[in-house]
Amino acid sequence: MNEDETTLYDRQIRLWGAEAQQRMSSAHILVDGVKALANEVLKTIVLAGVGSVTILDHHTVEPADLTGTFLSDKATAVGLNRVQAALGRLQDLNPRVKLHVDTDIIDSKSDDYFKQFNIICLTDTELATAMRVNRIAREAGVLFFWAGLHGYYGFFFEDLGDNFEYIYDQTKDQETKTLTATTKYPSLEEAVHTDSIAHKQSRRHVLSWIRHGVFVLHRFHSANGRWPTYEQEGDVQKMIKLRNAYVEENKLDIATITDAQISHLSQCGNISYGPAAAIVGGVLGQEILKAN
Repeated sequence: MNEDETTLYDRQIRLWGAEAQQRMSSAHILVDGVKALANEVLKTIVLAGVGSVTILDHHTVEPADLTGTFLSDKATAVGLNRVQAALGRLQDLNPRVKLHVDTDIIDSKSDDYFKQFNIICLTDTELATAMRVNRIAREAGVLFFWAGLHGYYGFFFEDLGDNFEYIYDQTKDQETKTLTATTKYPSLEEAVHTDSIAHKQSRRHVLSWIRHGVFVLHRFHSANGRWPTYEQEGDVQKMIKLRNAYVEENKLDIATITDAQISHLSQCGNISYGPAAAIVGGVLGQEILKAN
């Protein structure tokens, strides 16, 4: 880092050190999707001073996309490509970060395309696509994140590989030592199979119903080519049938995710609320920076 960069990032260097900032400035990150959730992630990582970010999205901005977004100009963005609409304001946040625009369809990308990055973050991406990219990332040693927002409900999944190394402090007899440990993260394919994950984690915490709801939502999208909405009569009943099949396949109690929860989730569909995006996206952005 030069003197100007040291001055610019002084506060965060004091927090996580010059070595971590140097690693961050060398990172090449892929972010797929430029809706409200990705806006928050992009803001966080660009302000932090990562090396470069490739932003991938082939969609054009629709009026519904403007809910909760702040990188696109609401007066002129509709009809533009999502990345192009957000690029100017994003670059203004930190001119030192290299931003690359990619307007291709993610499913058209070859395996080698994803292997060039240090970190991949998919937002509002279909499950089948996320599973494919996760398999590629694991093979290439690329850190992987997948996130989504459905109304007031949000989630993110992270796969940092089989041997992710981290440090922690251990205090014993009034003496604190910094130790190093490794942990293994499950792949997205493993996480989809509720039985194995629930069995391993049952003694530590109870899995949220939202986790199960997300997979039911993606089954709906896969079957119908869209997200459920309160405007479509019959969507709630379709979601309940998919829920029934899901809990039966995974040997879960029907009370794991109730009819009322399914109904509420169905009405949220793929709506993005700004406050929810700020919370989920802010935490996700910090996790990406910590993992690098």
